[in-house]
Amino acid sequence: MDNKTIVKEIRRRQEKVTGLIALWVVASLGSFVCILAAFFAFAAKLSFIGILLGGIGIAGQIYRYKGKDVDKEAKKELKNYIGEHVVKYILAERIDITEYAPSNMLK
Repeated sequence: MDNKTIVKEIRRRQEKVTGLIALWVVASLGSFVCILAAFFAFAAKLSFIGILLGGIGIAGQIYRYKGKDVDKEAKKELKNYIGEHVVKYILAERIDITEYAPSNMLK
C-alpha cells in the first residue's frame, strides 16, 4: 500500500471517530432540550406533545448513558490500523520484530 492510501484511510477513520463523538454530544444535548420542552408542554396542557417529547428525551438520555463509549471500537480500529501500517515499519527499522500487534506487545 502506498503512503497516500494509508494517510487517506487514517483520515477516514479519524473522521469516523469524530462523527461518532459529535453524534453522541448532539443526542445528549437534544434529549435534554426535549425533556425540558416536555415539561413546558405539560404545563401548557399539551399532553400528547409532552409525552412525545418526553419519550424522545428519555430515549436520548438512555443513548447518552449507554453510548458514552460508542467511539471506543472505532478508536481501537484506528489504533490497530496505524500500528499495523505505520508503527510496525518504523519499529522494524530499529529493532528486529517478528510479530507486532498494536493491542498486545512486541514479540
